[in-house]
Amino acid sequence: MTGALDRETLATAYIAEGSMTRAAQIAGVSLSTASRRLNEPETLEIIRDARRGLLTKVLSTLEVHVLKSVATLAEIQNDQAAPSTARVQAANSILSRVESLAEQLEVQERLTVLEDALKATRAPSTRRGGEVIP
Repeated sequence: MTGALDRETLATAYIAEGSMTRAAQIAGVSLSTASRRLNEPETLEIIRDARRGLLTKVLSTLEVHVLKSVATLAEIQNDQAAPSTARVQAANSILSRVESLAEQLEVQERLTVLEDALKATRAPSTRRGGEVIP
């Protein structure tokens, strides 16, 4: 098994099946080869990229429902006919989610700043023959 296409096949199978054994079968390699390949930096990067892509799709789908969910909670919160426990629970739920989201956004912003600073401080290294590696 060699090349990017084979790595992608193994990585895709691993993500889809959640099992190294099944991924090895799908990719047509032994379990030991699959284990070795799944720990190679190139394959790990393919897996990370695929998971990021999947997460982006999931978040895009959830965005549509988030606004409806918040509207539903706000409706319950403002419904004077609803039991006070339901209104308080709806209000707490909204506040909790907003607080959690704010914390996540702050962490993401800090991480981005750190990653940018790290990229800026890295000097390019070179391989034999003078090829520059970013």
